[in-house]
Amino acid sequence: ASVQNGVIDTTIKPRYKQMNFFHVMTAKKIDRKTKLRTLLDEGDWATGIKIGDAVNGIDNYVSTFQQKANAAFLAKVFVAYVGGGYEYTWNLGPWAQDLYHDSLNFNRRYSFSLTVGVPYLRYELRQSGGLIPEYFWLGDAVLKQITRDTTDSSAADFYWDESHMHNITHEIMFKFGYLRCNLVIDPGVYVGPILDIHLSEMPTFFGTWGLSLTSAREEWVPGLELAFPEIKRTLKRTDHGNFTMTIDPCSGRFHFWNLHRYDLSLWAGVRFDYRKNQEK
Repeated sequence: ASVQNGVIDTTIKPRYKQMNFFHVMTAKKIDRKTKLRTLLDEGDWATGIKIGDAVNGIDNYVSTFQQKANAAFLAKVFVAYVGGGYEYTWNLGPWAQDLYHDSLNFNRRYSFSLTVGVPYLRYELRQSGGLIPEYFWLGDAVLKQITRDTTDSSAADFYWDESHMHNITHEIMFKFGYLRCNLVIDPGVYVGPILDIHLSEMPTFFGTWGLSLTSAREEWVPGLELAFPEIKRTLKRTDHGNFTMTIDPCSGRFHFWNLHRYDLSLWAGVRFDYRKNQEK
């Protein structure tokens, strides 16, 4: 077993995958085909079947908690990626229960998604219509259909209509090495697009870490990501490839603007994948 890039890895990797990206690209003894493969690996998306659970603590002058169970798959077909997913959300806390019992609110607890892409770039389409929007913590100026009691900023309500149940979120994702850029567009929920820029999965002594900036309208909210090392094991070896299991024991992300606007997310999961041998 070895620990590289925040992963406890018991699988066997080709030599070029054990080297730093810049070392591979500048090494004179490595052929162009291997360098091209390394370049494509920087935009490679994690394939397989993934099952996970997340817990979020959110505050935008009113606190609430969410739990999200999800299952998703992503497969590589030649140079393209195709996949889909399912997510079920529980909203916890007194305020969320009040929203549930408000007859003016229409919401769904589940959502399906579809995604297609190529190395470096992916597009995802998913159902919206949740009780509390994902980026609720960004502030009221980003949200549609929210009202507050003028005498109590912690009293907030959403006035969704039935059309919200049919709403769709669009997300465009870019990846190159540690860099991630996500653009979220949902006209039924947010007044404009939301841009999320990450430097993710950078190795450190306890696992991986990352930094992010989330932009909505004229605001930039910083974020911090921390994760324990993933545990990767080979379940079965064949002549053509390997069946692997990757466990994410615990990862976290924290966005903070002030004491009344923040988002803390913790998640864990497991991913099963089959990868063809690239080198003997």
